[in-house]
Formats: sequence, C-alpha cells, structure tokens
Amino acid sequence: ITEEYVYHATKVACLEMIKTGTTTFNDHYWHMPMAYKAASEMGLRSVLAYVVCDRNDPAESERQKLQCARMYEMSRSWNETASFAVAVHAIYSVSEQMILWAADFARSRGVKIHIHLSETRKEVDDCMREHGMSPVEYLDSLGILGPDVIAAHTLWVSDKDVEILGRRG
Repeated sequence: ITEEYVYHATKVACLEMIKTGTTTFNDHYWHMPMAYKAASEMGLRSVLAYVVCDRNDPAESERQKLQCARMYEMSRSWNETASFAVAVHAIYSVSEQMILWAADFARSRGVKIHIHLSETRKEVDDCMREHGMSPVEYLDSLGILGPDVIAAHTLWVSDKDVEILGRRG
C-alpha cells in the first residue's frame, strides 16, 4: 500500500461519504499525511490517527514512538478540519508497554486514542487464554478506557464488557 494509493483511495472514500451526508470520519490507517491531504482537498473533517503496531518488538516500539512524535508535530500545522489521534492497532499486535505509552502520549497532548477492540471471536478467546479476561476488561485493567477512546469494531462483547464501556464513557 503506497502513499499514492492511500491518497486516491481516501479521495474516493470521501466522495462516498459526501454522497451519504457524512461530514466527519475517523481514520486508523497508514500514510496519514496523504489521508490528510485527500480529506482536506475534499472538504471533510477528519480525525487521523498515527497507527502503532510494534508486534512486541522493542526496536520497532522505539522507532514508532519517534515517528508518532514526528507525526504529531507535523499535525500541528494542519487546518482546522483535521485532528490528530494515536491509534493502537489492537491488543494482539501491540505490546502492553506500547499500549501504555500510546495512551500516555495521547493524553498528555489532549488527543484521542483509537483502537480496534474485541473485533473477532479469536481476539477475545486469545485474550481470555493469555490474560484471563476479555479485551475490554484487559484495557480497563490498564487504565486505558475513557471518554477519549474511540473503540472501533467492538463486536464481540459480553454484558460485563458493555457495562464497563458505558461506565468509562
């Protein structure tokens, strides 16, 4: 997936959103500067997230921390239609240390945290095996959940998970 591909695909997505009356969208994808360019040209408001996905590799974590900070600084020059966020890809692809870092980075700058959460039955089953709790419970135990979190694809949740999400806003 190239920068050019993301630019053109974002423009097409924006056109579809405009046709349906959508005025604002969240994007948790690669090549964020190109998504910003496309959304700005199309006149839509956007929340664009830098995606961290270290796959439990400490060297990759350090590289992504630096890149996230660079992207945040770059975003400060964006026009008023765009907002920066930090995206944690998912609990199965991001180390606990990186999840905590990403939440701290976002909160210290007053930006949203975007995460794919309880997207598949496998994610829930794997989390239960590894941590003895659901992905929602796991993030809650880390202090991640709150009104600044955008939980995407949250499909496989229990009644307890729904209660936790509601309580955390």
